[in-house]
Amino acid sequence: LIGEANILPTNGMRACTATIIELSHNKESTGPNYVGEAEFVTGEEWMKELDTLVDDLTQQDGRCIIMEPDSKAPNYQAYCKLNAIYGIDYRNSYTNDVLPNGQRARKNLMAVQLKSKLIRHPVSRHLGTTKREQSDDPARFRKLLEKYMETPNSIEGSQLWPLVKRVRIRGRNWKALESGAILVDAPGVNDDNSARDKVVKEYLKKADGVWIVANMKRACNNKTAKDMLGQSFRRQLLMDGQYGSLAFIATQSDEFQRSDVIRSIGLHPDSTIEQCAMARKEWVRT
Repeated sequence: LIGEANILPTNGMRACTATIIELSHNKESTGPNYVGEAEFVTGEEWMKELDTLVDDLTQQDGRCIIMEPDSKAPNYQAYCKLNAIYGIDYRNSYTNDVLPNGQRARKNLMAVQLKSKLIRHPVSRHLGTTKREQSDDPARFRKLLEKYMETPNSIEGSQLWPLVKRVRIRGRNWKALESGAILVDAPGVNDDNSARDKVVKEYLKKADGVWIVANMKRACNNKTAKDMLGQSFRRQLLMDGQYGSLAFIATQSDEFQRSDVIRSIGLHPDSTIEQCAMARKEWVRT
């Protein structure tokens, strides 16, 4: 759409966009072609988020879980987020108490102690700030912004993306945006970051159109709308008068197995690839 394929995070194996990304035209006639600004959540916003995350990880005795829980556990995402930001400093949040018999007992920190420790972590210096990156080379520019807007393969410590509220990017060569149009790429409709969720809702109120982008394979499933558009999100669209501006965009429509389409839709065994592609497209539309 903007004529460049390597500016935004992409990954064929996993979800990778971690924050809100706003794309607009760079109207400056001089200076670098690409300019990016990463806006971090404020200290107050992060304290509210941290309270929720730690509460999710607090056990009945008031002590916090610091070891990785089961991936299906309700507090797994809270663990992953804290581990992504604080890494070993979070996982080592315990004391070695000396028992009356002289032996040592490891005890996880209490919730209040853990919050106090994490908020004093060096990463807190980023809170409430805006980091600026710029370059003339798109590949180098993407590399400079990766740490703010993309989840890496290994999420363990020193990650900044959970603390980023949004990233604003401007490009001089993006002719499609010269009119002043702005594209906003959000990580999804169920972001558990309250600050980002608030920003998304503000964008929805002002948006001229809302696009839900999904792989063609997901679009073929009639549960996709229900899965991708939760009840609260649909209610928000209705309240903002945006329900008529919603569009589903199915990507990778050119990737399919001819035999699978023939079997799934019930086409004639001799159907060509072109016939399969057209039949699949019409089937998805209905």
